[in-house]
Amino acid sequence: MKILITGGTGFIGRYLVKNLNKKYPNSNILILIRKSFKDNIKKEYDGNKNIEFVYDMDISKYDEIEPYFENIDYVFHLAATKKTSKKFSKEIFETNVIGTKNVIGASIKHKVKRIIYTSSTRILDGKNKILNEKNIALEENLKNYPYALSKLYAQRIIAKYSKQIIINTAIPSWVLGATNKDTPLLKFSKSFPYISPPGSTAIIDVRDLAEGLVLLMESKKIGSFIFSGSSLKYTNLIYKLSKKRSRGFVLPMCSKKAATYFSQIYSSVFRNTNITPEVISILYEEKEYSSQKANKELNWYPKYSLNQTIKNLRFKVNH
Repeated sequence: MKILITGGTGFIGRYLVKNLNKKYPNSNILILIRKSFKDNIKKEYDGNKNIEFVYDMDISKYDEIEPYFENIDYVFHLAATKKTSKKFSKEIFETNVIGTKNVIGASIKHKVKRIIYTSSTRILDGKNKILNEKNIALEENLKNYPYALSKLYAQRIIAKYSKQIIINTAIPSWVLGATNKDTPLLKFSKSFPYISPPGSTAIIDVRDLAEGLVLLMESKKIGSFIFSGSSLKYTNLIYKLSKKRSRGFVLPMCSKKAATYFSQIYSSVFRNTNITPEVISILYEEKEYSSQKANKELNWYPKYSLNQTIKNLRFKVNH
């Protein structure tokens, strides 16, 4: 079995590669890597003879990536630009939309058995308290959010080509897990006193998501699947991360307009992608997501509790 992965050197990708390598030790894994990751990856997979890397790849250029899809059985498409500032709209569109179209086109040409694509809960919206795979957001509601919009366009491309090739879509909630460096969330939780956004989020451990992605490769089921854990308020999440006695000050919901206005100025002046209108929108949302379809059709259930995820996160950061 030969597997090609885009985004295999990213946060989710690294856990996926470890999972595949453990479960299918005799498989061959080909990872397309952007130039910026070239120096970081060699040591991590040193000694794994079944893992091969192709460097300096740009998925927005079809002719560049197409030859590497020859004789591939399965494709995991994780590569994406997660920037949320409108100043990077062109880069976001080229990577997340054109790149996805190119991956699908190359897979069709070389008769890949199945594509497993990783989307985002940013494409979901609606009046329901708990959202499922059918609650796709309207384009007009995402026009100010370039990252979410790019994921919506990519999903439309998948629907367009779904009769020519099998494509399974993973829709994960906020993915959390151990990394090799301090995360912005941990840095924020260490400050005191801290200000907490009023919204809520749903967490999934990256190890659970990696398992879900492999199930999408193995299963005969086809379609989109939400992978999510339970929902909790940001203030409670930050409290758990920080281990502080006080929960800090929670911004009121009515402050969203002012926060959005500030983020527009800030991201425009400093070209910052951490504080943008799209990020503010996320921090003020109160959404929950149903993984019932993944439970029923894939027999997928999260193995790691929030406390286990946070413990693993702290351990990796501190060691």
